[in-house]
Amino acid sequence: MRVYVIIPFKGLTESKSRLANEISEDLRKRLVVAMLSDVVSAVSSSKKVSHLIVVTSDREIESILPKNTTLLLEDRPRGINQAIIEATEYSINMNAEATLVIPADLPLIKPQDIDTIISKGKSKPTIILSPSLTGGTNILYRSPPQIIEPKFGKNSFQAHLEESRKTNIEPEIYNSPRVSLDLDEIEDVKKFVQHGNHTKTFEVLHKTELIFSRPKK
Repeated sequence: MRVYVIIPFKGLTESKSRLANEISEDLRKRLVVAMLSDVVSAVSSSKKVSHLIVVTSDREIESILPKNTTLLLEDRPRGINQAIIEATEYSINMNAEATLVIPADLPLIKPQDIDTIISKGKSKPTIILSPSLTGGTNILYRSPPQIIEPKFGKNSFQAHLEESRKTNIEPEIYNSPRVSLDLDEIEDVKKFVQHGNHTKTFEVLHKTELIFSRPKK
């Protein structure tokens, strides 16, 4: 089955703006790159992904992407949903049978998560969703790729549920502590450092002023 993974990336300047008041600009950018690198690494290590697409207006990240990645460059940021729509159209033109949208800020995601999700989505039609801790969507798997439009934004998990049910499909929910944690706020970072010491994101945090002690057992 041809499954294309789509990673929408706002860019180094736009990403993680809610952390801007808490950490330095340099650290925020390094953190953003590290998180994207961790997600790309998980995708690249998956045994079931056919191809990776990264959609962004930021050419600076090209150097951290595997050579066989498709980089769809926008002339300006057009929003996450439009970026996903463009990547979905590209996937369909390349004969993709399914798409898996993964945000660029899930540094704990593992290849096993990706393989499990794709294995669950072999039948058609299928929609698989994974919720964030704050009501967002951290996984959107669609087979066929255009079965529903992306509805990322505030309370997107509920929006994706409703869109799925309009097509008379009850989506499967993939629950995972690794996938549910995205890094938007300082509290998310504090949770992350308790579990993410195998990641590039942790390496960046460990070498900076953002070091939080782990809870005592």
